[in-house]
Amino acid sequence: MKKTLTGFTIVLVAALWMAGSWVFFNSMALGADQAPPSAPPAGQNQAPPPAPPAMNNHCMGPHGHAGFWKQLNLSATQKKEIKNIRAQERPKMEPLIKQMKAGRDELVALRKSGRFDEAKVRAIAEKQAKTLQNIIVERESVLYKIRAVLTPEQRAKLDRMGESWRGRHGHWKKSQPPKE
Repeated sequence: MKKTLTGFTIVLVAALWMAGSWVFFNSMALGADQAPPSAPPAGQNQAPPPAPPAMNNHCMGPHGHAGFWKQLNLSATQKKEIKNIRAQERPKMEPLIKQMKAGRDELVALRKSGRFDEAKVRAIAEKQAKTLQNIIVERESVLYKIRAVLTPEQRAKLDRMGESWRGRHGHWKKSQPPKE
């Protein structure tokens, strides 16, 4: 029982991490797709600036993931290439994300049935593990392709920004042993 729950917990945490990563990279690309607004012609009335995005979405705002791309100062060509990479990879990733959600829904339905069936839980966990493996492979493939578009300086800056981000979020530190 304990092994099953531990395995299930690992799969569930990994699935949530992968789904979060997918959202993270989608939001980063959204930031890459957005061009800076142009100034209106002189003499025309200007509408008030739009309200800042709601902060309930952790990917928006001044410290959100979309800002990663802006900090890298991507060229128009790089933005276009990254957008094309994402467009090519999206059809591969979407079914995998749906499979993960379907597996989670199966587990919830099984839990709500009020009867624990270890064989069914193991079968669902096995399916989830295989799907998660495919998600990880696809995600790394996308990251590899995107990093190939970046200059060495941009890759180094992206790595530094990632380390800085992980340093600001305490949940990343919990899994690491304390430094002496």
